[in-house]
Amino acid sequence: MILLISALARRAVRNGYRRVLCLGIVFAILGPGVGGASASPTCDSISDPNSIVACALASSPELRSQEQEVHVLHGQRLRARSLLPTHPTVQVSFAGRRPLAVSADVQTTLNWYVTLSQEIEIAGQRGARVRAADAAISAQQRRVLVTAQEVASAALSTYYDALAATEAVALGREVAGLAEQLAVVGAARSQTALTSPLDAHVAQAEAARLAALRWEAERRVDELRRSLALQLGQPTLGALHGSLDTLPGTDRSPHQADHAEALVAQALALRGDLAAARLEQELRAARVQVLRRERVPNLTLSFMAQRDGFDEQVFGGGISLPLPLPAPLGPSRAGEIVAAEAQVAQAGLTVERLARQVRAEVLRAIERECSYVMQARMFPAELATKARADLAALGQAIAARQLAPRDALVAQRSLVEFLMGYVEVRRGLALSRIERLRAAGQSLALALVPQIEGGPR
Repeated sequence: MILLISALARRAVRNGYRRVLCLGIVFAILGPGVGGASASPTCDSISDPNSIVACALASSPELRSQEQEVHVLHGQRLRARSLLPTHPTVQVSFAGRRPLAVSADVQTTLNWYVTLSQEIEIAGQRGARVRAADAAISAQQRRVLVTAQEVASAALSTYYDALAATEAVALGREVAGLAEQLAVVGAARSQTALTSPLDAHVAQAEAARLAALRWEAERRVDELRRSLALQLGQPTLGALHGSLDTLPGTDRSPHQADHAEALVAQALALRGDLAAARLEQELRAARVQVLRRERVPNLTLSFMAQRDGFDEQVFGGGISLPLPLPAPLGPSRAGEIVAAEAQVAQAGLTVERLARQVRAEVLRAIERECSYVMQARMFPAELATKARADLAALGQAIAARQLAPRDALVAQRSLVEFLMGYVEVRRGLALSRIERLRAAGQSLALALVPQIEGGPR
């Protein structure tokens, strides 16, 4: 689907329909939230990654600012479409003719003189300006896509961070009671000389450590909820639904080298920042053409109507053309053209640099995601479920005094560290998948994830 959109985009660019198609691509790739506040969904309760993306795009002031810049450039294009470089000039003169000698038969005459002149461009300056304006609009529309992708990526990352922190808080609350129970039992046995006081002190220290981790997780949840509410344009955030197991994109990750190369090729074709850099190069080249065309002086046509002192009507026309003088005698565009050509070369180097950067980002994101996929296999969901059950059983064993406090402390720490690692690995996998989708230029909306035929998903 994405390759088809890219092919249609290149064909439409050649046919001169950049403006309409680029906005269509933004809607098609990023979903209905790109359209602005009119399509704003209800964001008081978040239930899935799709709603996160839609709400973030609908309420992002950065995205709306970039969209308004497109309107600014459209206004500049309207100015560039003017057929005439200047307004017509009308000059009207009146004069009274009276003889110097005074006599009885003095005759006076009123002379008038009217000239209409119009400057005309003869070297295609208008077409060059329109092409430069179109290039500027296309580049800005790609920047809109870049901003939308960054906004969606930031919102999704905060969302999964908040989900992970919420799970950590739930685990901390679950373990806090067990740690306090273990500390109480250890203190009681220490008083009756059944265990060493060292065991009681270690149990109390472990309870304090787990309580501190719980409060830290709760503070992080509050911070992430405020950050997410700010990104979604909400004063406060209601219920936060979802799961770390609901990852953005599809379930299969790119492992093979050919899949990685396919993603690199896709990123080079779809990344908005790279496309914007290419269009910026076209824009600077178009400005060079404008400067070259503006070196040709404009032609001025004039029409004249006159009544002279002999009561004669005189009509005529004229053509005027400025005579450009070489620099430094007269003004010249040579310096501007040299500077503009250097800027075109700079833009080409920027494209090359971004292409290398995109390739490095895609490969790094793929390696990071594959690493988390392999790490997640060490934390199966079934084992996490059993670990939670073992924590509950551990509490019962402590209450029934079937387990020594030292053994319970070791078992508790192992189970808690495993469950915290389980949360952290799933969080890392979600964030790495978001980074891979962003680096490859793919959609960050779950229902709109583009796929390559036969390639990685």
